[in-house]
Amino acid sequence: TASRTSEQHQTNIKASQNLEDETLVEESMHIIFVLSLLLQPAMCFTAYVLRHGQTDANANEIEQGSADFSRLTDLGKEQASNAYQALVDTRVTSIYTSPLTRARQTLEQLRQADASSSRAGPILPPSDLILNDLREIDQYDWQGQSYSELRRQFPESWRAWEKGIPSEMKVLETATNIVHYPLLEMYERADRVWNEILDLEQKQQQELDCDNNKLDRRVLIVAHGNLGQALLGTAMGWDASRFNDEGSVFGNCGMAEIEFLDVDTSPRKIANHWRWRWPVPSTWRSNSNFLGAG
Repeated sequence: TASRTSEQHQTNIKASQNLEDETLVEESMHIIFVLSLLLQPAMCFTAYVLRHGQTDANANEIEQGSADFSRLTDLGKEQASNAYQALVDTRVTSIYTSPLTRARQTLEQLRQADASSSRAGPILPPSDLILNDLREIDQYDWQGQSYSELRRQFPESWRAWEKGIPSEMKVLETATNIVHYPLLEMYERADRVWNEILDLEQKQQQELDCDNNKLDRRVLIVAHGNLGQALLGTAMGWDASRFNDEGSVFGNCGMAEIEFLDVDTSPRKIANHWRWRWPVPSTWRSNSNFLGAG
């Protein structure tokens, strides 16, 4: 009986030691996993947000919205070709574009300028990704109407549109008989597309290191003036009430440079700062100096 008791005791000791060993192994593996996450290089991310060149609708003061009837004028093509100069001292790693023709034409002008450049190699990558959420603001029944007619028919909503009062800017969609709030919808969409772009960049480019052992991504986004404001605003953590603020309005082929440092997409980090890159470069601006000199 004593012998069996001793054997059982030894068995219990070994079982306890095995359990302790397994626990130590699990804890060690967890520590290694956590350390691996902490030691992963963060991504340096710069976005160049470019509005398309002048269109025939711009020239004639016709509201385009997300409709696709307008095309670049000769001046618009020239503006797009000239905007290439804003990129000559960098190398773009990815391009995301609106599906609308005026944005696609703008990108085509940039590619032509890149192909005819005297540089040793191209600045722009050969492919681009079209994202539907990069389309211009959805203006529903306003699309295709002249500015003067919209001012006359919808004075309150037009004023809210110009002043950036999102809760008062209302547009009917006759097809569904739904009254929309286009500014609020656009800012929600802009926030969503940032998450999509940043997630794509992190997933696709995890193995690329820049000089400071971080992933360095430089992305060109070819889109629209109003959507450009929403992209800038949501990157900086501003809501739709900042729409049309002085200093944040995109002219035709205006380009804003937005820099994120050590990006973490869950939750998405607010950009560190931004500046105008084209046509007139400005100083870097942050939330503390939104209307900085330049």
